[in-house]
Amino acid sequence: MKHKKLLCILLLVTLAMSSLFALVACDNKNGKPEKITFVLDWTPNTNHTGLYVAKHLGYYADEGLEVSFIQPGMDGCSVDVSTGVGQFGIDFQEQMIFNEQSSINVTAVAAVVQRNTSGILVKGGIGIETLADITGHSYATWGMPGEQAIVKYFAELCGGSVNDSDMVPNTVANIIAEFQNPQGVDSVWSYEAWDVIRLELAGIDHKFFKMSDIEVLDYYTPVIIANNDYLKKYPEYARKFVKATAAGYKYAIEHPAEAAEILMKENPELREDEALILASMNFLKSEYQADAPKWGYIDQTRWDNFFALMSSLVDEITTPISKGYGFTNEFLPA
Repeated sequence: MKHKKLLCILLLVTLAMSSLFALVACDNKNGKPEKITFVLDWTPNTNHTGLYVAKHLGYYADEGLEVSFIQPGMDGCSVDVSTGVGQFGIDFQEQMIFNEQSSINVTAVAAVVQRNTSGILVKGGIGIETLADITGHSYATWGMPGEQAIVKYFAELCGGSVNDSDMVPNTVANIIAEFQNPQGVDSVWSYEAWDVIRLELAGIDHKFFKMSDIEVLDYYTPVIIANNDYLKKYPEYARKFVKATAAGYKYAIEHPAEAAEILMKENPELREDEALILASMNFLKSEYQADAPKWGYIDQTRWDNFFALMSSLVDEITTPISKGYGFTNEFLPA
């Protein structure tokens, strides 16, 4: 009798445990992480640090998200995000100028860096002391209409000129090799936190002319973009993603050395440029948010003013751009 009673008890326990495991399995199935693919603009660098911090420290996991990073395809990040290859990615306001008339299905949801830290980087020792002296010197172009229009406008405001004949197709993969080569280009569009610091660390003579010195050129570059259909269908996941990403950049602002270490752990190939990564992070810690009320915030006046300028400069823009088009602060954490 005791054995039968014991068997009954064990059977009841087994059934109870089975029911519990079934419930747990059901909970896991319903609560498994939402997968998000993020399309980078280029190879991993310090503009991306907050993203990798958010992944490494579990901020995405805490929000129930599983985030992976991929390189852009041949058509670039905007197209990849617009067509659903990824839900989020990196873009630049100067390239988003074409999105409205081209029906590119993306919206900027956060500014990675608050101020425009890009500019024209010029080889040293060629007689260029101000941007007015750039006339007649070569410029490495990516071949994009928006890029070329900005460079010409910037040079002209400063008393110089960059003509079509001065523009040499060149992506400049290695700024040190390019500037040490006597046949290399004389100037290139670069970012202070990367190529400028790289040249400084290498002790190579150069000049750098910041675009943000011109108020209307102090626009947002880079920005985090999202697929519009995803924002409409899954706004709660979008908010969770932006919240975790904001936390990653906040950590990078407060702990730049530790954040740099995380970036290199997540991308071991960057370890060979450790001095650059550390110096770049030390620079960007005060640039990610700068004077904005919070990381990621986009000011509509600055955004609209730049688009208005671009509309007047780029022949391919045939219709006025709507006020407030292309960005939202809706998904930023309070």
